[in-house]
Amino acid sequence: MEKTGLFQEKEVMICGKDHEIPAIVTLPQKEVVGAVVMLHGTCSQKNEVGDGYKIAAEILAKDFCLATIRFDFMGCGDSKEPHRNFDFQVAYEETMAAKKYLQDQLNQDVKLGIMGWSQGRPSENLP
Repeated sequence: MEKTGLFQEKEVMICGKDHEIPAIVTLPQKEVVGAVVMLHGTCSQKNEVGDGYKIAAEILAKDFCLATIRFDFMGCGDSKEPHRNFDFQVAYEETMAAKKYLQDQLNQDVKLGIMGWSQGRPSENLP
């Protein structure tokens, strides 16, 4: 777990429907005012290209008191599952599992947003 005076970051495994989902939760040291689920793009991983999501998560925590969770879609990054089993239904299920995990960790009612990059963008709009 990475911890600074302004935020803390923890690697976690989320229980998915039938597999574990590797994720990172970033929390501000101050009171959380909102939360964001971050969805990466095709052939990428939870930190995104050039660590874009890692940097964004730190800024959101430090400057805006927003909690974030970013995770590896099936077959990407640290996921142990084969990518051939990935589809939009799996993307939806993994996104909802990550959202629920973050909400459970916060143990409070805050507004929650979802952001996506490339392949992650359509996943924001799933039912």
